Amino acid sequence: MKRALSDKILCCRLPRQSRPFLRPALADALAGGVFMGAVLPFAGVIARRLGASAELLALQAVAPFAGFLLAFWVTRIASKMRWSRLMLLLRVLSWLPLLLMLRIRTPLAFVAFLSLGHLLGATSHAFFHSIFRDNIRARFRAGIMTIQRVSTMLLALPLAWLVGKHLDAGAFNFQVVFFVCALAGIVLTLPFLQLKPGFSEVQGSAKPPKFSDEWSILKQDHAFRGFMIALFVGTLGEKIGMPVIPIYFADDLNLRYEEVGLALGVVGPLLAIGGFLFWGWISRRHDPLVILIWSMLLKALRPALWALAPALPVPFVLIVVGEGIFRWAVAGLEMGAVLAVLRFSPPAKGPLYISIHFTLLGFRGLLGPFIGWGLYRLGMPIPMMLWLISAIVITGGVMLLQLWRRNR
Repeated sequence: MKRALSDKILCCRLPRQSRPFLRPALADALAGGVFMGAVLPFAGVIARRLGASAELLALQAVAPFAGFLLAFWVTRIASKMRWSRLMLLLRVLSWLPLLLMLRIRTPLAFVAFLSLGHLLGATSHAFFHSIFRDNIRARFRAGIMTIQRVSTMLLALPLAWLVGKHLDAGAFNFQVVFFVCALAGIVLTLPFLQLKPGFSEVQGSAKPPKFSDEWSILKQDHAFRGFMIALFVGTLGEKIGMPVIPIYFADDLNLRYEEVGLALGVVGPLLAIGGFLFWGWISRRHDPLVILIWSMLLKALRPALWALAPALPVPFVLIVVGEGIFRWAVAGLEMGAVLAVLRFSPPAKGPLYISIHFTLLGFRGLLGPFIGWGLYRLGMPIPMMLWLISAIVITGGVMLLQLWRRNR
């Protein structure tokens, strides 16, 4: 019998009960590719060129992480509703603000609408990963994640280049681009309607989690607590730079939209594809913590290279190199973090451990941009801030290394 492409990538046959999840997951990955290719690389620079201040850029940066903070309450709601239905509702709502971009011309309105969509989309991630855990066995998770991430990047690649050229042609061309992206995102979210009620989803019989449950896990599970602290530190650094990078690109380096698209939306995703394939292969042979250590140390190179960019006659070169290394590393970081959380969690408490992960992701995402904004307002030059970010990321990598040595 001819094997499905997914089976070849997974190096084994996917169980029948898991197959209904694959098509919605792939459609969701393509929706992510639309956002990552046509919206995310340009949002900060568009806001800055519309006149957004550092304060507005910080607010725009924290929006998705505020959504991650809602993961705990999302898990409570999920105990009373079908997860796929509620996730579908949140995903559709997250695209609606982009539909309204046709009338947007002020920085405040742009940041407000984009942030609302980002917040709702990030909130829905807790559902997706909980459904993922309940319906995909541990041995298949890395392969499914690889299929998803590569599909996302393959779509993001051409979109980023095309959108970058289109945005350079007119200051308000983003309005039509975002409108079309929203329509595509809504359509690509609909396949989750295909999941049937009995498809391994936690129903109303589940006990709603409490905040005390999360706190209790962090107090009792010492290894998991140490992992969360190290991951918090290692991923805080890049969040610090989020409100100042658009200023750096638009004001200091004067990059064109096409250059931003090539660096963040073409070269970055291209290296990410290789990274997901590489780390997916590595993850079947090595501890997720080892993947995280190497990813964290590689990730520290981007801010260092970007800090050196103004010294070159063509600073775009170091922006591209730094982003390529970063996206290769982040592919391993994303995969390693999810696999490590799932490995730490007992089967009965998987959604709660995932909720803790997203809650802390939300906290560091809220904290980091305001640290960056504060340092910028205190007069710290952006290149110096980038060196500080590199040092913080390295610190997180060293903490993960110590944790791995204690627990191997």
